[in-house]
Amino acid sequence: MKIRIDLCAIAGFWLCLSFATGSMARAADSSCIGCHKTVEHQVTAHSFMDWQNSAHGKAEIGCHYCHGGNPALPGKAEAHQGLRPSSDPRSPVYFTQVPRTCGSCHDAEFKAFRASSHSKELRRAGRGPNCVTCHGSMANHVMAARELEATCTLCHRRPTQAYAARLAVEEARAAVNQLDLALARLRDKGRPGLEPSQKRYGEALSIYRQSQVQWHSFETDKVLALARQASRLASSGLAELKSLEGVSP
Repeated sequence: MKIRIDLCAIAGFWLCLSFATGSMARAADSSCIGCHKTVEHQVTAHSFMDWQNSAHGKAEIGCHYCHGGNPALPGKAEAHQGLRPSSDPRSPVYFTQVPRTCGSCHDAEFKAFRASSHSKELRRAGRGPNCVTCHGSMANHVMAARELEATCTLCHRRPTQAYAARLAVEEARAAVNQLDLALARLRDKGRPGLEPSQKRYGEALSIYRQSQVQWHSFETDKVLALARQASRLASSGLAELKSLEGVSP
């Protein structure tokens, strides 16, 4: 039996600060940062430090593109014009709107999610995951295989298929990274004949990235197939390097 997730509560808890493309220099000078970094009693997810230390903060991504308002204005009332609370269905950070808001930058992931049964349930009944469920309000977290059970079992039985697929993605990432490092070492040594393995690396990296995007569709069989294909290509590239005379990548 499914357990209903109150995503409105989740959104209110996690979605106090979102972000989209911008400049850290502009963000640092904006009234958003000027005020919120000095707030003493911050809502759990509404922390300036959380944003500053997040992947989005480090990538120079600001706040107002998702929340609205005008950070160029110094006064609180003026800067907050157009802002709506996350409990307002018209807000871009309302729980059913979060995927579209994130998708304004993460288009491929949004399209994969939009076609999923989870997205359809979220829009139809207000139940099911959105981006925050797996990534957190600062989008600074990628859920590991070991973390799936605690989240997925809120609605599902033990997620054995999802676990296998997520583990395969992690293994693919490790294999692709290993091949990349081996190629870099040999290039530094001036080793010739690396082209076949370099080609394998490009193919493996491309398919690994496809598996990351496909994950957002929740079609775990497709994710598993892509991740395993990426691992095979990376392993093939490493084998080609090892076959070169005197090579020990």
